[in-house]
Amino acid sequence: MPAFPILVLLITGVGGLVVYEFDHTLLQFIQNNPKSQTAQDLAEFLSAYGRLEWSTLFVSIILACCAFIFGERKKYLNLAKLCLLGGLLAGISVWPPKTFIGRERPRGEGAGEISFFKFNPQTDSVYFSLPSGHAASTMGTATAVFLAAPISGTILISMSVLTGWSRIKMNEHWPSDVIAGWGLGVLSGFWVFKKFKKRI
Repeated sequence: MPAFPILVLLITGVGGLVVYEFDHTLLQFIQNNPKSQTAQDLAEFLSAYGRLEWSTLFVSIILACCAFIFGERKKYLNLAKLCLLGGLLAGISVWPPKTFIGRERPRGEGAGEISFFKFNPQTDSVYFSLPSGHAASTMGTATAVFLAAPISGTILISMSVLTGWSRIKMNEHWPSDVIAGWGLGVLSGFWVFKKFKKRI
């Protein structure tokens, strides 16, 4: 499957560029549909889930606990390891492009302009829009688990898709940022699975 990473890059690249052209329109559509307090509360919950400590660490701990609850120790401990490593690698992989590209978030003053080389996460965080770290880490976790256990992985992929939606709804990312994050997540999860699959 050496062609898989190339295919992911191609789909993500082309898809991201197409969506990039319609970022403003898609952003407005997602933020306005549905426009309710329930949708906003759900977006806040999913956005919180997308943080590494929940979507990666917490899910890894749950999988590790399943090893002792269900008795299939090797299976669940390996899934916990894939989950942790996939999410961490994806979460780390977003920082070079974030700081190099320096795209402004929708909540910024501009319209998503590129301002290269932003390094301070406290003062420059408004420029860390591309790619989405939440989308990357949740999809990195989901992909690594999916390749080993499709049913569990499908649940995590669904959560990643919803998390991506929530980041747009919360005015933190443009749609193309989320697509780029998912692409990095898929590549990270795939690499982790290929690296450790012989031990599963």
